[in-house]
Amino acid sequence: MSFRKNHIEELLEELRENKIHISLGDDVLKLKFNGTKPAPVLIEKLKAHKQELLGFLKDKENNQIAKVEISDTGYPLSSSQFRLWIISQIEKYSISYNMPFQIVLEEEINASLLEKSISSVIKRHESLRTVFKKNEEGEIQQWIITPEALNFELNVIDVSLKEDAETLANKTIKEDYYVPFDLENGPLIRCMLLKINEKKWLFYFNMHHIISDGWSIHIFSRDIMQFYKSYAEGKTPVLPELSIQYKDYAKWQRIQLKTAENKKDKAFWETIFSDEIPVLELPSHQARPNARTNNGHLLRMYLPESETKNINTYISGKGGTLFMFLIASLNTLLYRYSGSDDIILGTPVAGREHLALENQIGFYVNTLAIRTKMNAAMSFNALYNQTKQHILEVYAHQKYPFDQLIDDLKIKTSINRNPLFDVLVILQNFTNSKNTEEFKVKNIGAVESYGAVASKFDLTFCFAEIGGLLSIDLNYNTDIYNDDTMRELLLNYRKLVQQATNSEALNIQDFTISLEVIKEETVSTTDKKEYDDFLEKINNEMSDDF
Repeated sequence: MSFRKNHIEELLEELRENKIHISLGDDVLKLKFNGTKPAPVLIEKLKAHKQELLGFLKDKENNQIAKVEISDTGYPLSSSQFRLWIISQIEKYSISYNMPFQIVLEEEINASLLEKSISSVIKRHESLRTVFKKNEEGEIQQWIITPEALNFELNVIDVSLKEDAETLANKTIKEDYYVPFDLENGPLIRCMLLKINEKKWLFYFNMHHIISDGWSIHIFSRDIMQFYKSYAEGKTPVLPELSIQYKDYAKWQRIQLKTAENKKDKAFWETIFSDEIPVLELPSHQARPNARTNNGHLLRMYLPESETKNINTYISGKGGTLFMFLIASLNTLLYRYSGSDDIILGTPVAGREHLALENQIGFYVNTLAIRTKMNAAMSFNALYNQTKQHILEVYAHQKYPFDQLIDDLKIKTSINRNPLFDVLVILQNFTNSKNTEEFKVKNIGAVESYGAVASKFDLTFCFAEIGGLLSIDLNYNTDIYNDDTMRELLLNYRKLVQQATNSEALNIQDFTISLEVIKEETVSTTDKKEYDDFLEKINNEMSDDF
């Protein structure tokens, strides 16, 4: 039996879910992983298809990213950067793309060495020294600031002598979450070191998404710690040289848009969205705002170990991955809520298929729009198999920039919705190294509140399998949905998963859910006319630039 491309994609998806990275090294397949070693069955799959994977990686390696010539008039933006720059022209939206992160350090920290380490990472990665402004021709460009001009300083705050020091430190950090960045003048990164006591510090940083992504946060943290360790030991830091910088990738991406392979990707996506684009309407007590807002709230629920095992047993029996099950089950839930048999869900992918991007900091993440057409009489099994096949096809065409797709489809921008979809689904690839006893969770199966957060979409589902439990975070926009409705939605999702794994032949129309909280019809809204000129300007700029 031949190892067809969709089989490669299925194996790569399994590696992604297990947080395993493969690369090429002198005709050898190299593995990188965090935490526990890959399962023996997965190692056997890699051995069985080693030659096919080597060929796959060699094809990707041959497409080199060239360095661009140094310019004093700026550099082009990537497609994703350009759209984010457009969104960020509306000040209240820019806060949504702040990326705050904090690390607890349980050891004595030398603040001056940490500042030196961060400065070294900023010098290493040009993206951390990038600002965005127009050139003399009025074109938006990215500009690289020298380390000297940036003059980075670490904000060191000692709260160790204060009453309830840790609460005060977290309050200080939370206040920075919502401070907007100045894309034109920068810097687009802020760092704080807060001293709780001699043996406990909080290292906090916040970056704008236009220069970073989730993968980049890991690279940033890792590089800092490598520099810090070397400086603390009095050694000269030695990190592998970066072959390219983000500006090189942005130029390379534009070239890729003209290749034959890219034309195939474009044709695939245009076929998927060739007919009328569905709009998901979920029941709500609140009228949708006239313009998008970023006011969100985070709820969390853990599925018990037995129910998580049932999901994995179902997947093992049917083939596929956890992500495929999540998409199929969420579509079933949203179908039961809305009655819509045509649903689009968004999901982010790393966007780092090229080997040169593995250790880069920058906005590489791409978004995939997964469209599912269902019928009421199909079984969950049928929906799962359909979802599995479609996701494999989607992954085979994942390099095509989502932002370019939006331009290709010429979707009329609506100021109170996101383009193509309003529900985002994320599967975090955490290492599942803890058992249930080590990973202690109170109130398993209950829905708990984790407070106010920024919200980019109507709903964002974030899943992670950790400690034998499936964690489900739901970030919902509080200007569209209320707390009771969203708590009920999560509990209904748990009930639906139970039915899917216990009665897999059940038709999706026959899944039972409770809608006690929903008493009123969904309220529709209309766009504000005063934004029309601005939106037309945005659409024109996008058409002209790409």
